[in-house]
Amino acid sequence: MSQLSASVLTTVTLALASAASAQGLRPDALAMFGGRYALDCAKADSSRVLVEVRQMRIEQGSKRITVGNLDSAFSYFGQNPPPDFRVALLGQMQGWHEVVALVNADGTAKHPSELIRDPRFKPAYRRALGPLSRTPWLGEMNGPAPDLRQQRIGGVDYTVAAFCQPHDCGDNNAVLLYDAAQGRVYGLLQQKGKTQTFGSPPGPLLIDLNAIWRRERGQGR
Repeated sequence: MSQLSASVLTTVTLALASAASAQGLRPDALAMFGGRYALDCAKADSSRVLVEVRQMRIEQGSKRITVGNLDSAFSYFGQNPPPDFRVALLGQMQGWHEVVALVNADGTAKHPSELIRDPRFKPAYRRALGPLSRTPWLGEMNGPAPDLRQQRIGGVDYTVAAFCQPHDCGDNNAVLLYDAAQGRVYGLLQQKGKTQTFGSPPGPLLIDLNAIWRRERGQGR
């Protein structure tokens, strides 16, 4: 069973609400949070959840629940989300029961925005960005994103981060490589359809950055 990195669907809350129309998950939300989940991977009889573009199916034993009109809410908790919160998936069951499913990280993986809390990363990142650091989604790295991961390139261990501007991932997105040992940040940015680098990545590394960017944006699959 495939899972979204180290994220798990932790809460499903039912409440009465008026029906609302949704267009389905945006491509960026589907890429990050679509797929099959188990509420407890260690238990074979754990409830299963399948997240698709327009619906979410919940299976528990012989019971099946289908949630339609699926949509995502990255700002569900406003300006003060819980530290492990990733996204809320919203939908309706039988047209009028509102379903809210919260996707949280399980504590082993990190959202790129957590790098900003690193006192070594933040100044290196701001130097690499230069004037671009005044762009909110770039400066805070708080948009939709897969969890951080590690990748070894040319004998150097890098932290890889990919993230984008909330509600506009298609035209505004970035990937970066962070060399913690040397305190260096190299990145590739697409903003308003134009691509540029930051941090002056050397030629060979730029090839890897482009490959990572294509993979993260779904163009290298």
